[in-house]
Amino acid sequence: MIGQDILAVDTETVVDRNLVPAPSDGGEEARPFPPPPAHRVVAISYARLHRDEDGRLHFRDVRSGGHAESGEAELVDGFWRFFSQARPTLVTWNGRGFDMPVLLWRAMHHGIAVPAWFEGSSR
Repeated sequence: MIGQDILAVDTETVVDRNLVPAPSDGGEEARPFPPPPAHRVVAISYARLHRDEDGRLHFRDVRSGGHAESGEAELVDGFWRFFSQARPTLVTWNGRGFDMPVLLWRAMHHGIAVPAWFEGSSR
């Protein structure tokens, strides 16, 4: 077995009110949860681990896509630049159904290329 980088990823999002207006009656909780393209990223965090040749996991670091003052474009770009360099195996909670689609949609929204996602990387 060869070494392997593992990235545990979580995003925090809010509904993009430019795409989905707030309900006029104030009944936000009664509305269905909008699909991934209707969200914008407000935070991204990820922990990087490394599985060595013997199968042991070693904690490497915890990162964010940017800083507290970072806008969405910087957060999304920071994540995808790191992903492109590390080419890790991703670990998420509902990442296939939500986090990764949001990150891909928002990259497109900001004109950020993510070729590493489509070049046979681990997903």
